[in-house]
Amino acid sequence: TNHKYAIKIVEDVGDSGDIIIGLLPNLSDAQVAKMEGSEYIGTATLGGWGMQGNGDKFGSWECPRFTFAKGDVVVCNFNFATKTLTLVCGDRKAVGAIPSFRAGDELYPAVTMYYKGEQIAFVAA
Repeated sequence: TNHKYAIKIVEDVGDSGDIIIGLLPNLSDAQVAKMEGSEYIGTATLGGWGMQGNGDKFGSWECPRFTFAKGDVVVCNFNFATKTLTLVCGDRKAVGAIPSFRAGDELYPAVTMYYKGEQIAFVAA
């Protein structure tokens, strides 16, 4: 079984590549209470795994890096059987194992935007 979604970067207004796309695990009430607008995918508070538009990766996974920006569509696909996360943007692709994922864990699509005015759209994957 796979968990797949796609995001189109509609507007990226800050320093190029500030939007992070990835997955978050199920969050406890305590984790949600700590968020207060200053947390993002891959932090110790939230956990999760993702890639920033400038190619930086977040969370405990290793993968090739690529960049994405305004106008790009990024497809995020998690394969539960192989515990691998695949991100694809045009002809660029990053695949990495997520060894900390456990059977029965829940995963959710996640996007972090840093600046007012940044916009994304969920699109067909």
